[in-house]
Amino acid sequence: MGARWPVALALLSLAGSANAVTVLEYRGALQGDPPLVRPVTVSVDPSTMAICVTDEASHCLDVFDESGFHRFRTDATSSIRLPDGGVIDANGDFLFTDTALGKPGEPIGGRTIRRLNFLGEPMEFAPTRPFPGWEPHHLLLARNGDIVTIDRAGLMARHDDAGTLLWTAQVAEAEWEGVELLGVPAERADGTLLVPGASLRRVIRISADGQEKSAFGVPGTKRGELAFPVGVAVTPDGQTLVLDRMRHLILAYDGNDRFFDEFCHLGFGPGELYFPLGIATAPDGRVFVSQGYEGRVQIFRIFDTAKMTFPDSFGR
Repeated sequence: MGARWPVALALLSLAGSANAVTVLEYRGALQGDPPLVRPVTVSVDPSTMAICVTDEASHCLDVFDESGFHRFRTDATSSIRLPDGGVIDANGDFLFTDTALGKPGEPIGGRTIRRLNFLGEPMEFAPTRPFPGWEPHHLLLARNGDIVTIDRAGLMARHDDAGTLLWTAQVAEAEWEGVELLGVPAERADGTLLVPGASLRRVIRISADGQEKSAFGVPGTKRGELAFPVGVAVTPDGQTLVLDRMRHLILAYDGNDRFFDEFCHLGFGPGELYFPLGIATAPDGRVFVSQGYEGRVQIFRIFDTAKMTFPDSFGR
């Protein structure tokens, strides 16, 4: 694992009271063996604290344990081509989106949701396609085990664990072909789904049943504004962290979706970001940020100084 940097990189604005300051502290970086090349997404299994990294360039999924040690990498038997959104489910299996393997009903070259067992071996899984040309990219595993995906046309689909389609919702409409509309979603404790609208420059809220839609965030390039949000994560305290790829930083919002601070900046050193791609949080307050440049997944810890909680089980 990377070197520990026990220095708070941001001691920024007030978070609810005159004595409470939210701190984002750099703690190191995940070190794969073989090294990570282009980690596009990162997720955390809340039950085991295992960290799953989707490496697009290496065509694989990597697993790190709670302490950050590299435990597993899928190999050629997994037949992974263009992976995105890798997660570990309650059974220890892998779920991710990828090109289809040419099974009946799946267009050759199209995308689908794929499942591997804990050894990385392909499993039979045929999710219902919302429409013939459906090509899911981003994936979220909901708290109840449902699978939420987003395609490049701005459509969100929710399947149950067996692959049965529950509902679809058109989150955004494409204005320009080829422009990435939406980023990687997250889920709040109440089931609300949060979707970063990359080209929309807002964060979109979707109800758990897909029926209600609203948004928050201010488009722009100044402090507290969203230029190109690509990822969102929810902290154990219910705050929302939004990863902005073009501003190379993380914006923080309180439980009422009010902006209160931002962390990090453009750079190539420890704790600095360069066109980041993915963000995830762990129950112990760790924050993971992936970026393709230099194949980095950096680890931070976020905490409130008023609570004086400084968990230190990781990065010793």
